[in-house]
Amino acid sequence: MNLEKMISWLMLLANMYLIYLLLSMNNMKAMWLMAIIMTVQSIYSLYLSYTRN
Repeated sequence: MNLEKMISWLMLLANMYLIYLLLSMNNMKAMWLMAIIMTVQSIYSLYLSYTRN
């Protein structure tokens, strides 16, 4: 499995856990997880944009 697919699956799992946290009213943990997910996605996007050229 290549890196892009693995990162995509990990982000999907993290987002599903985020939905669970929101449904179970763990709002502070959900906010931290959302910030981590957004940071990882933006870093990965930058990495891909610089390595594909």
